[in-house]
Amino acid sequence: MINLIIWFIYYVLICIFLCNWKFIKNSGISNSNIVILFTLKVVCSFLVYLIYTRYYTNRSTADIFKLYDDAICIYNESFKNKPSVFFSIVTNYNLNTPEILKTLQRTEHWDRSQNYSVYNDNRTIIQLNCVVRIFSFGIYHVHALMFCLFSFIGSIALFKTFILFFKEEKNKLLFGIFLVPSVLFWSSGILKESLSLLVLGLFIFYFFTLFTRKKKSDYIISLFLYILLFLIKPFIVILLSPSLIAYIVISVKKTTVLKTFIITHTVLLIIFILIDYLVPGIDLLKNLSLKQNDFIEVGHLTKGTSMTTIYPINNSFFELIKSIPTALFNSFFKPSITDLSSPLMIISFIETHLITIAAFFICFFFKKKNNAQLAFSCLIISFTLLSLFLIGLIVPVIGAIVRYKSTILTLFVPLILITIDLDKMKKLISKSKK
Repeated sequence: MINLIIWFIYYVLICIFLCNWKFIKNSGISNSNIVILFTLKVVCSFLVYLIYTRYYTNRSTADIFKLYDDAICIYNESFKNKPSVFFSIVTNYNLNTPEILKTLQRTEHWDRSQNYSVYNDNRTIIQLNCVVRIFSFGIYHVHALMFCLFSFIGSIALFKTFILFFKEEKNKLLFGIFLVPSVLFWSSGILKESLSLLVLGLFIFYFFTLFTRKKKSDYIISLFLYILLFLIKPFIVILLSPSLIAYIVISVKKTTVLKTFIITHTVLLIIFILIDYLVPGIDLLKNLSLKQNDFIEVGHLTKGTSMTTIYPINNSFFELIKSIPTALFNSFFKPSITDLSSPLMIISFIETHLITIAAFFICFFFKKKNNAQLAFSCLIISFTLLSLFLIGLIVPVIGAIVRYKSTILTLFVPLILITIDLDKMKKLISKSKK
């Protein structure tokens, strides 16, 4: 009972904070809607907890528990008895001392079998949970509440970014950013998706404000968020960078939007092909192959029932090119009707195909955009296609595909909705009735 009271106090305090923070008050969303939307995320966090406790009974491998449990282990081992060890772990300071290594050896997920030449993003989530543990009283749902707050702030930031370009599309943006089922579900637990949505949303917001208000502080904040995003989800940064470069060129040089995006992506593709010769030791293709093999092995070890076919890259650029159609098909259209093994899969199936139908409508009811809107849309489309290609390329488990693309959908779905011209659709319907 005491845990519930503590949780409720935190919930009320967060709602008060959200309704009074200037960053959110300036979003144009009413306080009542803010509370409703946040509460919906909180409800989803309990649903995530219920599903993981009912169907994923091995706590050491359950994603919402494993990094949280490592953080609790570090806190219990060091916070009271060896606070210097605790704060060294949280701040990544001098981690090679015997005392710290002894504490970290008690964790299960601080180190990974493969790091793929990038930062170990498990540690960021563990460290954040260590910080939350200081005031959470060890209550899991307080941690979940904080992760709901993180992702909600990210969603608010994305909403404010879209509004910069599409002021008249508020209702469509509210639905597309806050109410997509897979985004709601996967960004409401103690998962990397919650934190990545926070940092991605804030980074995109501050990046675009660089071209409007041009404050020095925005440059510093944008750089900090860019680095932080790399620490949490390095591949998001890699896939987002081509379109960021193209957008900067368009804004500074006033070049043609489509031509600039095509040239930028072509140049970066050539760099990708030659990167191992230009900078020996990076070998992006090899890292992609390792990551793909790792996902395949995990799928077989966990006896994933919802496996789909992916083709091995085998460290070959030509195999990578051959994989494009299959990778994009898996990301765009999975789960299919033959993959419906659980209620979650059914919901994902409906969501996936509704998005596909909505995207198809754009071919007939396309809403014209000005140059700024077109540049912004191209950035989202570029990031979406590259991300979905990567997910379909390396992930053979359909449930994991649904989860990983949820962060992408929070950008892609609102873009689809605001690109459909409802006035054209209404005119066609009225004509057909005559």
